[in-house]
Amino acid sequence: MESFIPAEYYRYVYLGIAFILVALKTGSWEPLRPEEERTSYRKALFLGIFFIFFFGLRPEEWNIFMTDTYNYVSGYDKLKENPALIDLQETPDKEILWDWLQNNMARLGFSAWVWLTVVATIYIIPNIWGAKRLFPNHTYLAFLFYVVFFLFYSGGINGIRNADAYSLVFLGLTLLVSPTLKNYLICMILCLIGYQFHSSVLITILAAVLAMWVVKRTDIAIGIWLASIIAVLLTGTTLAEFASTFTEDERAIGEIQDAVGADILNGGMHNLRFRWDFLLFSVFPILVGTYALIVKQVNDNYYRFLLNTYILANAFWIIFMYAQYSNRFAMLSWCIYPYVLCYPFIKFDLWHPIEQNRNTNSALWIMMIFTLYMSLW
Repeated sequence: MESFIPAEYYRYVYLGIAFILVALKTGSWEPLRPEEERTSYRKALFLGIFFIFFFGLRPEEWNIFMTDTYNYVSGYDKLKENPALIDLQETPDKEILWDWLQNNMARLGFSAWVWLTVVATIYIIPNIWGAKRLFPNHTYLAFLFYVVFFLFYSGGINGIRNADAYSLVFLGLTLLVSPTLKNYLICMILCLIGYQFHSSVLITILAAVLAMWVVKRTDIAIGIWLASIIAVLLTGTTLAEFASTFTEDERAIGEIQDAVGADILNGGMHNLRFRWDFLLFSVFPILVGTYALIVKQVNDNYYRFLLNTYILANAFWIIFMYAQYSNRFAMLSWCIYPYVLCYPFIKFDLWHPIEQNRNTNSALWIMMIFTLYMSLW
């Protein structure tokens, strides 16, 4: 299906929509009041459906702005045109459900845009359901934090497989707000499904396990995070090269090797780029969490678990700081970034009501400004 929006303008249309949504939401400095649960959910769902079709109906032909999309679509079309290729494929040993979804939709003859729309649905809907579980009276606001997140667009356009996986894992983690045996089992199932979409989510899952059972104190998690920064500053690519031996992601290993090669050719790690912008962006939820848990002495075990999961997963990204496209490793923690960030603003009374709303609006604008920086710089 031909897209109504040319590929070269697609990102700018998204940025314009996100900017308008933030401006409308932050237009008032009145105290932040809970919305009626059904109304907030319906608003989030309407926005989610819009982006499902926005991502699903994107241009499919080759262009320099959506190269990953073209690769996915061309591979899907080959399977659809020659179903015998599906039967000739070797049985995969991982990411089985992603292959199952793609192969069966191709076998049934669905157009690529239908397949992309289904993929976008798996990306968007679990995020909305997770936001509703955590913020029943502020589902729209929480989901808006995710929409203006700078990786939201790339997750819907290029990194579709890992975006689906992270969305399913996030939904699973939100079930633990009520830690019953049933919810633990459903969480495990959703994490397993996410792993079968993209195996990299194993790091996020392991970070959650550590945060649940081992690293329960946020100050210890922050200590690990700081230690990873110091280690990378001292060792450069050496630590990343060592850590890459623990992953089966061939693409990730290749990016580490590229970084190591650049280090050798350029005569040392000082010529490689330390992503201070990513680091400063990553520290924002940690600072807010420190203020809430340590300064204000807020007692919320689930938030502590979610924040510690984020910190531990982000520490893993820091180890891979010098890898090419290191944002792919950062997504291991950033998949829950918007919700970790907005949680204290929505759930806790940290400031006077008017100041609380002003700070919430400011956090939303910081997200928007960073998205503009990453998209237009």
